[in-house]
Amino acid sequence: MRANSFSPKPKVTGDHHLWFQAGLANPSRLLLIATAADGWPIGQIRFDRQPASTEGSVSGATVDQSLDRCARGVLGLASELVRLTLQAMEQRWELATDAAVEALTSNTASNACFARAGFTQESDLVSSIPRSSRAVTCWRWCPAALPCSAMPAAG
Repeated sequence: MRANSFSPKPKVTGDHHLWFQAGLANPSRLLLIATAADGWPIGQIRFDRQPASTEGSVSGATVDQSLDRCARGVLGLASELVRLTLQAMEQRWELATDAAVEALTSNTASNACFARAGFTQESDLVSSIPRSSRAVTCWRWCPAALPCSAMPAAG
């Protein structure tokens, strides 16, 4: 069930609820839920904004995304959700926020999704995943290079 997660162990319900409640109160977190036409939730994407390293520099947001099993395999859906949520991130935190994501190298669907959504593979990004873990691919999206509002819709 959590094969493509960096932490494949099942979540402890009480701990997860505390983490979730703290995240909802965090102004540096943007959590968006994707729903099907009938209102049923089919996925989530979360942006955690990091402060700019120096004054005038671009701040960054780390990205976490998951789609329900029923929504996987719909060509272009995941990358369209990423594109739309990047627009929401721009609106929330202005254009000067880039986004970085780590995906397991073995997760070909996630890697393809971020490539289609305009992210570029970054070999110089340092992964936060311990080196003893599985291989990780790092991706970055920069608003100056490709603002979401200029990205063509998928499909």
